Amino acid sequence: MSATGFGFGKIIIFNEHFVVYGSPAIASPIEQGCFVTLSTTNENNNPNNDVWQIQKSVIQKYLQILNINAKNELNVSVQTSLIPAAGMGASAAFCVASARAISNFFSLNLTDEQINDLSFEGEKIFHGNPSGIDNTVSTFGKPIWFEKKENILTENLKIKNALHIVIGFSGESGNTKDAVAKVATWKNSNLRKFNFLLERSKNLILRGREALADDDLEKVGRLMNENHKLLVEIGVSTPKLEKLIAIAKDSGALGAKITGSGCGGCIVALASNEGDQDKIDQSFLSFGFKSIKTKIRENL
Repeated sequence: MSATGFGFGKIIIFNEHFVVYGSPAIASPIEQGCFVTLSTTNENNNPNNDVWQIQKSVIQKYLQILNINAKNELNVSVQTSLIPAAGMGASAAFCVASARAISNFFSLNLTDEQINDLSFEGEKIFHGNPSGIDNTVSTFGKPIWFEKKENILTENLKIKNALHIVIGFSGESGNTKDAVAKVATWKNSNLRKFNFLLERSKNLILRGREALADDDLEKVGRLMNENHKLLVEIGVSTPKLEKLIAIAKDSGALGAKITGSGCGGCIVALASNEGDQDKIDQSFLSFGFKSIKTKIRENL
């Protein structure tokens, strides 16, 4: 017996880090993601490494929350097209995929809301105090407006036409906990400047939302560039990320910025069409960087 679940990867279009301090963020699922298959056999084929130990803890947590006593050892197969620790929501995609796999395996028929709640508990094992944005995007598969105040507020966003995106990987793994701590330290030492940047981020995202709804790609690109400058100011860029940004712009990107926690990981570049998307992708590859072509749509 076996059952499979899927979780979408994600990118942040606007306002990572600033979302922690009350600014809204806009995030979107991408076409790539993670499949988790659960099965029962007489042999334990699960790997024995640090990543598996965390994944195993997530699955055990789910079984505990759902009051399931698995009589046999569950074998877990993970297939992902996402780069881990790179701002693509790889851990959230695993959490969602494994929650769906458990729901399917034990015929629980969990709703998307229940999958999302369960996945948030899984994300806590990976990241300690996650925002909730990654698992929400991965679960529902739609671009969202996200605010974290007393309660998490989300709203589905309208995107008129598909956006052509290229994700460039710096080759450096990012660590969300460390990056968030770094920004907090910078904020405490530069409170007045941080508050100024925070207000700019709030203004920027309102314009970004409007530009996405109007299919104004040039404006979206300009705002991505502006958002990246804010992220540079708070210290989460690196020389390799800046190299990727420069390559993207030189190759015709309308805009490019860090996605995720930064301090390594990936950037996202917006192309005006498939031809420019291919050009940016090939440019990243020619400089020795991994890249992924994807699209953002209102519904995946």
